[in-house]
Amino acid sequence: MAVWMEIRCDYRSEHKIIFPDEPCWSDENNGPMEMAGNTQQSAIRNHRFLARDAKKAGWAFKNGEWICPTCWARIQAGKEALHTDI
Repeated sequence: MAVWMEIRCDYRSEHKIIFPDEPCWSDENNGPMEMAGNTQQSAIRNHRFLARDAKKAGWAFKNGEWICPTCWARIQAGKEALHTDI
């Protein structure tokens, strides 16, 4: 049986009302996603592929959290703060 894998933004939906014109990629289901095989090796290989694909698309990985390009741009612009409860 195949395993569905995707990277979701950890800032998803937090500011949907405040920034309606700047939707999070995960709210729009535009993040990296792929089917993996049913083996551990396939899942690991797929995870590496998704991480590489996400970084190429502008995603950030900070403090153990994935952040989509839209949310990352808001953080960089000072409109939003990184989570600090990790």
